[in-house]
Amino acid sequence: MLIPALLLLAGLLAGCGAGNGGSAPSADDAPSVAQTPGPDVQGADLAGQVDTEEEDRPLELGSYVFLFRASICGEIYHFPMMYGDLEEKGWKQVGEAEVLGAHYYEYIDFANADGQTLSVALYNKAGSEVPIRDTIVEGFRYRYSEDPNGELSLLLPAQIRPGESTAEAAVAAYGEPTQILGGAGDTRDMELRYDLDDHSYLHLTFSDGVLDGVDYVCIPLAPEGYDEGKLTVDGDTPDYVRSYRAPKKQGSSLFDYTVEFGGDLYRLNCPLKAFLDNGWELTESRGGRVAGNDYAMVSIERDDSVFDLVVYNEDKNRQLLENCMVENLYLYDYYYGEEMQASLAKGITFGTSLGEVTALLDADGVAYRSESDENGLYLYAEDPENASNGYTFYFREERIISMDVVHLY
Repeated sequence: MLIPALLLLAGLLAGCGAGNGGSAPSADDAPSVAQTPGPDVQGADLAGQVDTEEEDRPLELGSYVFLFRASICGEIYHFPMMYGDLEEKGWKQVGEAEVLGAHYYEYIDFANADGQTLSVALYNKAGSEVPIRDTIVEGFRYRYSEDPNGELSLLLPAQIRPGESTAEAAVAAYGEPTQILGGAGDTRDMELRYDLDDHSYLHLTFSDGVLDGVDYVCIPLAPEGYDEGKLTVDGDTPDYVRSYRAPKKQGSSLFDYTVEFGGDLYRLNCPLKAFLDNGWELTESRGGRVAGNDYAMVSIERDDSVFDLVVYNEDKNRQLLENCMVENLYLYDYYYGEEMQASLAKGITFGTSLGEVTALLDADGVAYRSESDENGLYLYAEDPENASNGYTFYFREERIISMDVVHLY
């Protein structure tokens, strides 16, 4: 902290008092690594620290710093909100981040329909890794120097605006800062910090006398109705996993979805655990542990055979992958059966001819359609009971080299 900067503001501070902020203890710089451990906020409740009378009014920008409101592109945003709420307002994630660790937060860029971007603080309050879309939007980071035309039209409480407002104007609006940092002997280059706690604050950075940087977050808070328990791995194995029993013989109908691998039979939908118990090993997962009513793509391997499958968590709570149900199998064998041994009902397997497959489907009155590409032919067979389910066979030289099994419902 530089004393000259404090002296220049002292008169103004003495006149305006504590204002809307400034009573909380000071905090160090928020860590800036890509994934930063968030606060341990189990049972935290900051509601009593907010001006509840103003909070109960219809949504407006107001002047109180710790209501965590800002006007962006002419619309008022009230933090925290869920990732999906931000998407509903027309913002889309920039980049490919898919998951966030337990009690971590990360800044992710979002873009609106006009191509304007904003760095948004996403926080995982749950005790397990969760998909990005299940995280909480806890605020944002903005730099006017990166938005020189002010296209986001950012406006803070009490009409403080980047690119226009001075440090004196901010102090007049918000009162005495918790901390003043930087400065070059005057108020033109400095940072004013208004801290509710270590993870809830408004930090304002001034350059050349006007507001440039805004860091505005409330990481311990959660939106109304948020239930972190539904995102945390449940230690109990779901009943539908415990009750699964492998079939004892191959089915007579293609659409009972029995599949044989190396003498072991499975019927979709079956838990991933059924494969793992038979010696298959999980080699890759795209999605980690799975939230309630959500999917993940995984790869498993045994005896030099590797294939992909999609698992679905039918439980309301977050579950381990082994407790999720296999819905889709993607079986590929470009060596005509030399590497992978897999068979469906009716004896359909790698190397089965196009004529044999169509004859079997015709005999059972199953609808199918085909589509050719430069290398081979796709044949799609729909489940008579549900068109969302069925098989996709790919033929090269009129022999099956891949089979996709889909049983969603």
